[in-house]
Amino acid sequence: MIPAGQVLEQLYEDCDASDDDAKAKVRRRFNLCLRDIAAQVSWQELRRSRTITFTGSSAGVLLPANLLGIDGVYNSSNGVFSPREVVDIGRGRDIAYRYAISGVTSSPLLYVEQVSIQKGSTNVTGIPSDYTGEFIVFAGRGGVYELASQTALAQTFMEETVSNQPAWIRPSGTRYINAWNPDGTYFTGSVTLDYWIYPTPITDPTQTIPLPTSDALALFTIMRHVSMKNIDERRADRLRRDYDVAFAKMSDMNPLYASPNIPVGMNGAAATFASQP
Repeated sequence: MIPAGQVLEQLYEDCDASDDDAKAKVRRRFNLCLRDIAAQVSWQELRRSRTITFTGSSAGVLLPANLLGIDGVYNSSNGVFSPREVVDIGRGRDIAYRYAISGVTSSPLLYVEQVSIQKGSTNVTGIPSDYTGEFIVFAGRGGVYELASQTALAQTFMEETVSNQPAWIRPSGTRYINAWNPDGTYFTGSVTLDYWIYPTPITDPTQTIPLPTSDALALFTIMRHVSMKNIDERRADRLRRDYDVAFAKMSDMNPLYASPNIPVGMNGAAATFASQP
């Protein structure tokens, strides 16, 4: 975990950002780049795990709105569920327990007109009912936050203070997941979902960068800030090469996701072994 303040100060210097407006532009690009990099790989610091329960319904189960990608789906009874596309379910001979993204919301669950929260706080006001466990996004802010109660977030809010501004609960683009038995029927039961999430936007020097190193993020930010179309081609090529090397180094330092080693039998279910005499 790298202190963001050190990296941002160097970026301000590299990008000739001396006033507050220029620094704010660098921070916006910095966070956009962080989000883009986070989406490419399951980074260790962004990994999470939770239990979800399927009911055998075609509706599936709502995924966390801050989910970027799925590392694994499994349980001790049925083993590891294999990822599929919904259109491929039922095609051909498929003996595995499997899962797929089965839907995406096209509109938020609730639009709230006036919500407030102070930077450095978890206390939120203006939400009309209890939506514990749902996720909220605030107008003009980049984070996706879980609600711990009607009046509190599950994590500290570090973006700029929100004062009587709009917010959306369960934002559009939230996905559904479903699971199937080897015979193609909908699966019923609980599984462990391992996944990684969107990074929290960095707006304060005390925050840390959830990546193994900061070089790739800094170079990506510089590339976006200077606009690759408006600089000397040799410099652009050098920045691209330096970024590729830095990203590869960072990826090498990131521990691979370790899929649970659950032995399975020929029917795709977790294997059981008779006791030895």
